[in-house]
Amino acid sequence: MTMATILMAGAALVLLGFALINRAREGSDLMAPPVRQPGAPLKTQTAQPDVPAPAGLMMEQRAAIEAALRAGNKIEAIKLYREATGAGLKTSKDAVESLLG
Repeated sequence: MTMATILMAGAALVLLGFALINRAREGSDLMAPPVRQPGAPLKTQTAQPDVPAPAGLMMEQRAAIEAALRAGNKIEAIKLYREATGAGLKTSKDAVESLLG
């Protein structure tokens, strides 16, 4: 490994550490789903009314998740699913992947 690679990896670890410390200071549970601020709207698109939403999701929430998937943003889709359902990371990931087909 070159010195530049080692320095970049070290810098990445330092930044990750700062992010985790900041979240811990806020009192956030690092494994809990992200919390949306009250009154913050979901980024939605019009859903097709003949497609039923999975259990626990409203049509607008499913539309937002599907829009994120169509845009190629799987992580955002998982985040939206977690916010909407309160499910854990693994459950949310599996549910979003099931929407992919």
